[in-house]
Amino acid sequence: MGVVTFASHATSTGERLVLSDENGAVVPFEDWTLHGPIASRVIAADLLDRWANDSRDGNDAPLVSPELDGSVTLAYALVAGLSEQEAAALALPPAIRIQLEIETSGIFGRPGFKVETRWVRPGGLAARVVPTEGRVRYNGQEWRVAEPLWSTIETVRAVNEAVDAPAQQYAMSRLRETLGASEGDILHPDGFLKRLRISYAAGFSLDLKTAGGKFDFDPILFSRARRAAAQEGEVPDSDDDGLLPSSLQQKFIERFRASDRALNAYRLDDSTIVYLDPELKRALEIVHRAQGLDEDSRRKFALSPRRYISEALPEGALADDAVSALFIETQQYSERVNGIDIWRKPVLPWIKPKPNSWLPESFGLYIGDPPNGEQIDIEPDQLDSAIDTLEAAVAREQESVEIGGKTVPATTQALDALRSLRDRLTQEFLEKPEVDDSDLLPGPLFLTVSENFEHVEYEESALGAAQSFSAPRFPGAVVSTPKDHQRTGFNWLAEAWANRLPGVLLADDMGLGKTYQLLAFLAWLRHDQGVKEPFLIVAPTGLLENWRQEMRIHLDEGALGEVLPAFGSNLGLLRQGRGRDTQSGAAQLSTSAFDGYGVVLTTYETLRDYHMSFARQRFAVAVCDEAQKIKNATSQIRRAATTVNARFRIAMTGTPVENRLQDLWTIMDWSWPKLLGASRDFERLYPDDDANALAELRGLLVDRQEGRPPVMLRRMKSEVLDGLPQKRIVKHQIEMPPVQAERYSRAIEQAMMLRGSGQRGLMLKVLHELRGASLYPGSRDDPEFEPANSARMKAVFSALEQIKAAEEKALVFCEDLAMQARLAAEIRHRFGIGHPVARIHGGVGPQVRQQIVNEFQSRPAGFDVLILSPKAGGVGLTLTAANHVIHASRWWNPAIEDQATDRVYRIGQTRDVTVHIPLAVHPDPALRDASFDFKLDQLMERKRGLSAQLLMPGETDGDLDSLFESLFEQGELAPTDAQQPSDETLDSGPLAPEEPSTPPHTERPVLSARVQQSAAPQRKVPRMVRYNPGDDREWEIFAGNLANRAIEHLVIRDPYALAGRRNRLLTADFATHLARKVPGISRVTVIAWDAESARNDNYETTQRAADEMEREWDRRFMGRVPLMLELKSRGEDRRFHDRWVEAHLPEGERLAWNLTSGVDGFMNTESECTVTLWDE
Repeated sequence: MGVVTFASHATSTGERLVLSDENGAVVPFEDWTLHGPIASRVIAADLLDRWANDSRDGNDAPLVSPELDGSVTLAYALVAGLSEQEAAALALPPAIRIQLEIETSGIFGRPGFKVETRWVRPGGLAARVVPTEGRVRYNGQEWRVAEPLWSTIETVRAVNEAVDAPAQQYAMSRLRETLGASEGDILHPDGFLKRLRISYAAGFSLDLKTAGGKFDFDPILFSRARRAAAQEGEVPDSDDDGLLPSSLQQKFIERFRASDRALNAYRLDDSTIVYLDPELKRALEIVHRAQGLDEDSRRKFALSPRRYISEALPEGALADDAVSALFIETQQYSERVNGIDIWRKPVLPWIKPKPNSWLPESFGLYIGDPPNGEQIDIEPDQLDSAIDTLEAAVAREQESVEIGGKTVPATTQALDALRSLRDRLTQEFLEKPEVDDSDLLPGPLFLTVSENFEHVEYEESALGAAQSFSAPRFPGAVVSTPKDHQRTGFNWLAEAWANRLPGVLLADDMGLGKTYQLLAFLAWLRHDQGVKEPFLIVAPTGLLENWRQEMRIHLDEGALGEVLPAFGSNLGLLRQGRGRDTQSGAAQLSTSAFDGYGVVLTTYETLRDYHMSFARQRFAVAVCDEAQKIKNATSQIRRAATTVNARFRIAMTGTPVENRLQDLWTIMDWSWPKLLGASRDFERLYPDDDANALAELRGLLVDRQEGRPPVMLRRMKSEVLDGLPQKRIVKHQIEMPPVQAERYSRAIEQAMMLRGSGQRGLMLKVLHELRGASLYPGSRDDPEFEPANSARMKAVFSALEQIKAAEEKALVFCEDLAMQARLAAEIRHRFGIGHPVARIHGGVGPQVRQQIVNEFQSRPAGFDVLILSPKAGGVGLTLTAANHVIHASRWWNPAIEDQATDRVYRIGQTRDVTVHIPLAVHPDPALRDASFDFKLDQLMERKRGLSAQLLMPGETDGDLDSLFESLFEQGELAPTDAQQPSDETLDSGPLAPEEPSTPPHTERPVLSARVQQSAAPQRKVPRMVRYNPGDDREWEIFAGNLANRAIEHLVIRDPYALAGRRNRLLTADFATHLARKVPGISRVTVIAWDAESARNDNYETTQRAADEMEREWDRRFMGRVPLMLELKSRGEDRRFHDRWVEAHLPEGERLAWNLTSGVDGFMNTESECTVTLWDE
């Protein structure tokens, strides 16, 4: 018959339907089941059955009436009872999607009583709805009135039209029956009708949650409007777009669980009744039964509710498309997420534990800030005991505890530092017994995902056939000109997007502009492809400010939309709940947190702690910068990243294989699940010593597959940058001075005793001792820093002398923080640098880090030095103002060292680069060629040469044994020709004479509080007062030492200065009292943790704490003393724990007082507090 269509129009008696073929001929009613649209045939059969049985409404009018012209009239009572699917199949208008409110005027049972109805929009605002025949008109569109609203309006009409009291009582009973309520539910005792608002639920989603660590779910109701929007592709939010406000939704959940089945309607409070669509009620019956299943079955149900509902319903009860329309996918989670559970670290037995070849230059805990801090050495086998001791002290709220004969502050920062140290040591070294954790307290709560560890449980594929692709126009929103290789990288990303690849790995060599290529791609998506969803960029804390700066440099303002920094103190503005997601098992960031933003920037740690909040937001693109952060398949950060819901995922790293090939598998399992198979199979198929297997793996990643672009793009600078300057590597061989040689010899004697013992833990400790001795032989507590006692330090200063002579700039990489501080002071003093020598390490926040970089890059030409940690400063920074790199301490993973070097050797560098490698050589000919620095250098050169062409891991299982054994062999230093990249030259001789020229002698500043007779005039003299509980607080230690001098700048450094109203008042009191003791205070800075980091019990926001502090300050000082608040995030500066008050005086002098219990402990006479003065 061809195409047939329904048409409908309203009449005074009902909806008139006509079914016509493509020629306009009317199809007879009895043929509707044969020739009507497929979607209409079930309801057509029902209509024929009602007509055949002469079904009638309450007024005895027929429900179905065939007309002489072939049309059919359906009574409005019948039309009101149709589902949305049935009505749409018959071309009837959709049901009106707003609420009906009823109330009365007059008293029931007395003359003048009337029931009034009005239509209201969400929030209770009146809506202008005009009745037209049996329909209503609203917002310029005609709607049908569906049940139960139709019956409610009809019974209200009957109440109002009643001519006497019995008729009115009968009509009111029908209204109660229609509303599913008793008389007391709708009538006040005095006869007034309660105001009732009637809502209609037509769809639902599931709210996944944990209760007592157990997985569960509850239905969230949605209106017809949201159901229709969802069918058109919109993704509603369960909190913001639900039918009911949160308080009523919670009452619905309580009543839903309390009943033994799903009901037609639920009275939620005195004024609200919610009705369930008949189809929805059937589906919720299945949900109700599923809530009573065991936990594993509940998980399976929540993973695929549509399938379970379809299978549980009687055959033919609901069509599959009807079930699909009823269940609404919300912004909650991606398909890979399958539940919530207490965190349990996965165990992958096929991956052998790898000895951690990172050798710290000191084992233990560093307390305070260099150079005034203190190193507390802890034996590795005593770590567990130290952690237990510190945990107990923190739990008892002690101020400090004795560990290793030294006093350690009992703070969460110290505890985190010890735990971090334990994590970084090898399992073999610690030799911990297996622990049964079944009785331990529940851990953090995490979303669970389908993992591809033993078998592939989750996969994504490129959708459809390979697409023909023409390189797009480079986006106009990019204001800088791309280099050829960057344009190629942009085209590759665009082609991957066009071919609907799930994700890619951008693994370009450091310094080729990965960030630039990515920003150009995002600009193309936003402006050329019309992508509206936000972009998520996850990066180490120190790089986030760099991302913002790169956007400002390379893109038009606002090219990607507004940028949301979702980390640090800004989280206080986004949080709607208490604590972190991992503590509560629910999203704690507001559902609207990301609304209106084009780019969301966050850290890996924030993503971990709030991954449920991030997981329910759909992102167009998710980027993991420095993606080696997710290389550990069993870590919480990697699990959190796996829950991100994104259309396209981009991993960015110049070192896709840092330690082992499983690093690469883990990164690719995030970018493109299943591409590299299961982890267990990957480990078997690609051993790191099989060159053929590795070449096959490389081809799988970098070659086009089935006409699609490669999944990985990896190019080296030597391949794509013709104009890059030369890189010269200079290895400075300096003999160890006697004191250094003696310490090194003692360590070698220990090594010889351990040789062949197989005690890997002790071997690691000896290697640590050799590494430390090769850097500097003295104690880190020694107040005198004497570079002449260290071969490496002599080489460092020898190189710096010549760099200064050339008026050039240098980066010095050094891991040890105490040594960084000593180097900074010595370099500034020796070379007369007019500003402090800056340092970048893990304790420097992102904004300060970027400020340091900007200042270093923008200083005029001339000698300058910047000191960095290899890890914290070795990634994501551009420092091309320098053209010298000095590796004062080295990592034996060449990828880490190369990343550090490439801060200088990258795009933007216009001068030749010199990389200085100091090598400490033992003077004994029997030990010279087996010196630790020589052997480490040989190992790194060998591994660097292999990894340039193959995906070789930076560290392998044999590295530790190989390096240990090599210390007993005579060796050659010079590498083979194959190990020398073409863009480098190698000079294995010293750059300058062994003994650097001695600068004019000047008295160096003493860098410690220890007593040194030779520097007595400049040493720091402590003065201490101890206050016991109940003691009056004497101010002499402050006022007496200030000696009636005004304070130009008062700085209060106290993590908890703003933690709660009480502490804020005490901080203001302290400043007020001190101001009365001195001639004046010009300005005050308070440095404290933000509200989240302070973790007080008030659950207040950072903004509220700051506002209240400023109000209190203004009340006391009336604007005379300006206040500056500097708020830190615990995640950005974990070493911020000491509590100090500093007074900067006009003459340039500074006094500093350490307060063991902080300002609040000093001001509160019930507390114990010790105040110590340090004057300079």
